[in-house]
Amino acid sequence: MSSLRAQATAAWIGGLRSHVAAAVRDTEWHARIATAARCMRETRRAVVQELFEEQGLNTVFQHARNVLSGTVIVAAGLYAAHHIGSAPVPGMWTVHLAGYVVATLGVALLVLNLCDGLHRLARRRHHLALRIATIVLYLALSVRLTQVIVYFRSAT
Repeated sequence: MSSLRAQATAAWIGGLRSHVAAAVRDTEWHARIATAARCMRETRRAVVQELFEEQGLNTVFQHARNVLSGTVIVAAGLYAAHHIGSAPVPGMWTVHLAGYVVATLGVALLVLNLCDGLHRLARRRHHLALRIATIVLYLALSVRLTQVIVYFRSAT
């Protein structure tokens, strides 16, 4: 009888241990979820503060406008250099050479805009990966916009 009682007690204690272990796992799981939710709320607040209260959104649109302006200047210069026939006027540059000068000025404006954006990102102490992604995205966007503008201009 006592061995049967001991076995029953051991089974009861084993079941209790498994319930306690499950409760601890559930508590750890809830703690992880609560930590993730808190982190997401803090991140959202930081993004909202940076975009709306610290003029971040305004800065993004300024840089987008500057990228579009620079790309249009580059596209105009490249179009002039490759598609407009030369009509030399005495004492003036040819259209071909002037097109390359205009395209170079547009590239200089794009580089200055990129440097300004990177300087602002560095001042806010963003991660290096964000800076590298910004450079890649900026260059890809500038080249693609120039291609699109030249394509549409040469189609007419």
